[in-house]
Amino acid sequence: MKKKLGAIVLVFCLIYACSLMGSIVSSESSFHPQIFDPQMIYVDDDFTDDPENHQWDTIQEGITDASNGDIVYVYQGIYPENVVLDKTVTLLGETKDFTIIDAQNRADCLYIISDYANITGFTLRNSGTGVYPQLDAGIDINSCHVTITHCNIISNNQGILIKKSYNFITECFIDKNEAGVYFKGDNNTVTHCEITNNSIGVGADQVKKNNLSHLQIQNNGRGIHFVTSQDNLIKDSCIVTNQHHGLILEWMSDNNKISRCSISNNGEDGIHVYASTDGNIISQCQISHNGGDGIEFFDTVNNNIILFCDIIGNHHHGIYSHWILTAPSNRMHYCNIYNNGFGVHGELCQPNAIYNWWGSPDGPSGAGNGQGDAITDSVVYIPWLNEPAGENTPPSVEISSPSEEETVGNQIEIIGWSSDPDGLEDLRIVEIRIDKEEWRLVNGTSPWRYYYTTQDNGFHVVTARAYDYINYSGLYIRTIIVDTVLPLVTLLYPQGGESLKGATKIQWEASDNQDDGLEINLSYSSVGNIDWHTIMISDDANGTYNWNTSLLPDGEYILRISATDDAGNSAFDISGNFTIDSTLLSLQIVKPRNGYLYIMDREVIPTLRGRTLIIGKITIESSIDPVSTIQRIELYLDNILFGILYNPPFEFLIDESLFGKHSICVKIHDTANRCAVHTIEPLFLNW
Repeated sequence: MKKKLGAIVLVFCLIYACSLMGSIVSSESSFHPQIFDPQMIYVDDDFTDDPENHQWDTIQEGITDASNGDIVYVYQGIYPENVVLDKTVTLLGETKDFTIIDAQNRADCLYIISDYANITGFTLRNSGTGVYPQLDAGIDINSCHVTITHCNIISNNQGILIKKSYNFITECFIDKNEAGVYFKGDNNTVTHCEITNNSIGVGADQVKKNNLSHLQIQNNGRGIHFVTSQDNLIKDSCIVTNQHHGLILEWMSDNNKISRCSISNNGEDGIHVYASTDGNIISQCQISHNGGDGIEFFDTVNNNIILFCDIIGNHHHGIYSHWILTAPSNRMHYCNIYNNGFGVHGELCQPNAIYNWWGSPDGPSGAGNGQGDAITDSVVYIPWLNEPAGENTPPSVEISSPSEEETVGNQIEIIGWSSDPDGLEDLRIVEIRIDKEEWRLVNGTSPWRYYYTTQDNGFHVVTARAYDYINYSGLYIRTIIVDTVLPLVTLLYPQGGESLKGATKIQWEASDNQDDGLEINLSYSSVGNIDWHTIMISDDANGTYNWNTSLLPDGEYILRISATDDAGNSAFDISGNFTIDSTLLSLQIVKPRNGYLYIMDREVIPTLRGRTLIIGKITIESSIDPVSTIQRIELYLDNILFGILYNPPFEFLIDESLFGKHSICVKIHDTANRCAVHTIEPLFLNW
């Protein structure tokens, strides 16, 4: 081997092997990275092919010899090839300026169809000139998770053509192509590249969520040109000295974000926005000394926002809005707008340009009375800033409900507040995240609300943040406890079938899985007319309540008891039908009658002195009202229980050897747990 590998090759091998161990979130292909033991394949245009030692004189032969995970190391030289990379390998050039793939004006220099490939250290030049759909390119990426680093992409039709997703391009010099970088796929990143002398520096057609950052885009025909492309990010880049517009957004290129960019000294407009392109945010940019307008909005362009930008020294207008037949939907705030040919021009529209510095403390000129940049009559400019705009102050946010570690049910209302020291409430949004789910937009800002439903019991973390279209607030974090388990509650008495009179002791027991304090609600209803009436509300989970049923009309009723925990979960129990009978319980011993003589259980005559005299056996009979509710009747002879009867007829026969005066007591019990007693003391002669 005529050259030795430097230490950089070994280091790169280790980095590459380690990178394959990481987890990959998304891919458009079914391939998933594995951990390989890489083998070195060597390519040199001076080699004689040596398969045994994996040495080849063309790059394509080296790729054919390689397996997934291998490294194809290419020495300096000019390789007149159209390389197809169809394996997950690292293609490593010795030095980018002198390791050259030259397509000789036909097809692609490098056509990539393998996921997770890595290319570094090459110059790729002179692709074919085929037009769409062929679009010959220096690098044509038709796969995902490809990394391109430290490459020169020079004099091609398309410099780098990205047709798939999640690819990463960094530290490349992209020069003299028809389009330096052209996006046909989503979620790609281009960063820390110099893109110069192309017809279009960066182009995109019908793509989303690509990320451009730390780019030097200069001396191109057009700097960046997006068509029907949404949710892309352009930040921390210089878009300068391009022949025409610096940045073009057209035909429904919505919701893109341009921040912290220098867009200056371009031949025409700094930013040109037209044809139904809405919702873009331009923030913290230096837009200055462009040959046309700093920013031009043209043809039904709505809801675009310009914040904290320096719009200075542009030849025509700082901001030009025309042919926008809507209310003041394009807004510009906290910007420094001065030394332009004309400050803000609104034609057939009303640009909202409050809170700006116009170069003078007394505001704009033209439609305004100040000495600053001029505005047209349609521009809304009051109030203005009395001094130049400074740095943006981030908003703040808080959650007011639920409280920390509050127990809630499955339907949760989260309420909070947010504020922004810079003002302008309509330029502030609040987002919320439950646990590790995606951020979600809430309703409102101050106050704001969010409704959330879950069946997942236990602790959950609620995080809120506010966004003023430039900075996010700090995170406000609150822990809540979700409890969807119903408490348990049982009505112990009455359960149904009872007859209640007067004071009745209601009994229940209840419990909750979270040991929450329970609210107990006891209510009644008459049978056949379910209209619940509250008896009492208590926090006694295992309790009793003395209910005075005499206040209700006689009839059939049911009881309902409910238990509600801190999360709002409720359970209930209902009794069977029971009777309320408020008629007084009446008892009287009617045999033997007071003041009569009884012989062998027969009433004979009244006694002379009004005493009751019993000779022989006697049957004790009682008058009971009402009989229907009697549960049992007891007879006591001289305070000793003599007998119990549960069913009519309620009569007792006493045929005992008794002499003299004895006590006879009858005691009745009804289903309402009431009782009545009647006692007599006759004289007995029974032997």
